[in-house]
Amino acid sequence: MGFLRFLSGVAFTLIFFSAISFSAPSQGHAQSPSARAAQEITCLERGHTDLGEAIRLLREARTQMQSAQGEARADAERAVESLEQRVERITTALRACIPERTNQPIEEVRNPTGNDARVGEENAPTETIEENQQMTPNIRVVLAEKVDGHGRVDAQGVRSGVRYAASQFERCYSNLVGRGSLQSGRVFVTFTIDGDGRARDTSSEGTTLGNTRFRRCIGRAARSIRSSSPAVGGNATYTYTLHFGN
Repeated sequence: MGFLRFLSGVAFTLIFFSAISFSAPSQGHAQSPSARAAQEITCLERGHTDLGEAIRLLREARTQMQSAQGEARADAERAVESLEQRVERITTALRACIPERTNQPIEEVRNPTGNDARVGEENAPTETIEENQQMTPNIRVVLAEKVDGHGRVDAQGVRSGVRYAASQFERCYSNLVGRGSLQSGRVFVTFTIDGDGRARDTSSEGTTLGNTRFRRCIGRAARSIRSSSPAVGGNATYTYTLHFGN
């Protein structure tokens, strides 16, 4: 069981950071073919490495599912489900390594207005909300990003909403430490802000500390997030990487 938790933590940590760290090459017209090729090679090689690591971890999780029972098997199943999501993100990023080519005439792009501006836009690129900020004495925000959704939420509203739930995150950590568990590590908290500024579809994954009880506590705490600004034009999904302890 200890190995499975370690596997789950490693899987989430490696795949999560690989998914957010390698980005598609710039498609600016000023780039020379040589510079563009160098960026594409780096992007593709990194994605290839990430996929290889994901395959290895999937094999290990499958092996554990074949031999484990009870909570250990459930941990392995959760690891597989999250790895599948990360693989999907990696493959999407790989496709973006090579810019699309087209011989079609370029149409004039006009900025939409009114309702068209709110519903006609495609998802914006990943947006950094904050980075390396101390939230409480025991919790530090390593990285916070908008990762999905058509909606727009004021960044300060998101930050204040997470601080609104900070005391509950602290309570989860205090209970964990009180049970004599590992006292430092990271947790990836994902949530979606809706038109009322409330958090929904919350989850905590990739934790490198604690246990199922701790993860569930973090998930419940995330549901108390209240953004001071509602999502406009649709919902918006965010991932917060939180470091607990020293």
